[in-house]
Amino acid sequence: PKTKKSRRTITLYKLTIDALRQHKKDQAKERLALGSIYQDNNLIFPDHDGSPYPPNNLSSAFKQMVRDTDFNHVRLHDLRHTHASQLLQQEGVNIKTISERLGHSSVAFTLDIYGHVLEGMQEDASNKGNAALQAVLTNPSRN
Repeated sequence: PKTKKSRRTITLYKLTIDALRQHKKDQAKERLALGSIYQDNNLIFPDHDGSPYPPNNLSSAFKQMVRDTDFNHVRLHDLRHTHASQLLQQEGVNIKTISERLGHSSVAFTLDIYGHVLEGMQEDASNKGNAALQAVLTNPSRN
C-alpha cells in the first residue's frame, strides 16, 4: 500500500482463493527445484529466485500477457477500475464496502471517481421504486 493507513483486510473471491492455493502449490515445487538459491521472503508473487519482483517488470509482464488478446489496450491498473465498476453495478453492494475495498479515504472520494458508473442506474432505481409503489397501490392490504 501507498501509506500505512491504506493497509486493509478485504475478503477475497472464492475463485481467487482457489487460484492462490494452486499458485502456492506450484511455488513450492519451484522452491524445491531451486534449492538453496531460492530466497524465501514469504512473497505471493516473487521473482524467479524468491526475491521481490520489480514493479515495472510486473506491468511489462501484464502487457506481454494481454498483447495478443482483444484486451491488449488494458493496463494492469485498469483491472482495479473494472473491479470497482462491476461492484457498483451489482445489486446490493454497498458503496461504503466498495470504498473500503479500494482503500479510499472516504465514500465521497469513491463517488467522485466512479460516479459516472452510477448515472445509468437512475432509470433502474426509478423502475424499482415504481414497481414497489404499484404493488402497494394494487394491493394495499399487503402493507
